[in-house]
Amino acid sequence: MEHTEVIQIPSAEFSEAEELVLGALYSVSDGSYSVYSLASHLNPDVGPDAAVKAFKEVQATIEGLIARSIVKGKRLTGADGVYFESLGLTTKGERKAIESKNRPRRLTVTHIGVDESED
Repeated sequence: MEHTEVIQIPSAEFSEAEELVLGALYSVSDGSYSVYSLASHLNPDVGPDAAVKAFKEVQATIEGLIARSIVKGKRLTGADGVYFESLGLTTKGERKAIESKNRPRRLTVTHIGVDESED
C-alpha cells in the first residue's frame, strides 16, 4: 500500500506576509511601490474595509523588514499616519529575497507499507 503526502515547509526566517513583500519588491527594480500600491498589489480583490486592513498589515510588515535592514523606503506622513514610498530592498534584502525565492516550499513524501490484509 502506497500513500503520498505533500508537506508544506514554512520559512524559518520570514512570515508568509514577509515572503510576499520580498517577492513583490524583488520583482521590480525601480522602487515604484509605496505601502498603498503594495497593499493593493498583494490584495487586488478586496473592498474598502478590507483595503484599510490590508494597508495596516502591509505597513506593519514593511516596518518590521525595515527594522531588520532588509527593506528601505522614504518615510512620509499622510492621512493614515506614517507610511513609506519608494520601497526597495537593501543589499541584505536582495540576498534574503533570492534565498527566499529559491528555498523549497513543499516536500512530497511517499509512504510505502505492507498491506496487512493480505495473508
